[in-house]
Amino acid sequence: MYFDSLILLDGKNPMYYFKRAYSRSILQGDPNQIISDYESALALGFKEKKKVYLNLGFIFLMVDKKDSGLYYTNKCLELDPDNEKAKENKSHLLQLP
Repeated sequence: MYFDSLILLDGKNPMYYFKRAYSRSILQGDPNQIISDYESALALGFKEKKKVYLNLGFIFLMVDKKDSGLYYTNKCLELDPDNEKAKENKSHLLQLP
């Protein structure tokens, strides 16, 4: 994968982890790898945190992990209270058992 090569060249660039996670999610990759990449992007100081929080909330929704999904979705809503996608994710998460 393209972003694997970029990360090998510069493993401290948070954008590469964000883009790899996003690419993996589009390709329906392993949720654990996607989550790990998004967490790496945050740990390395990715500036657009609300995007990472939104995407993590969605990934956790897809794997039926309500508590983690709500945690990240709420973090997104703290930064962007009018985010319609986050509101929709939250609604779906609240319907999980």
